[in-house]
Amino acid sequence: MLIIDDHKIIRDKLKVMLDSLSKFQLIKFVKADSEVDAIKKINKNTFEIVIIDYYGQ
Repeated sequence: MLIIDDHKIIRDKLKVMLDSLSKFQLIKFVKADSEVDAIKKINKNTFEIVIIDYYGQ
């Protein structure tokens, strides 16, 4: 699972919340703080789930 958000506190809190589910299923979390960081991680890993903070203008 990849969590992409520019706010560290949001990334960290989402991970804590979702970690509570990991007792039922093995979940590997990867966090990214920008689209550039996310693309680098996507190129190196395969993700089944991506949570993205979308901000449209």
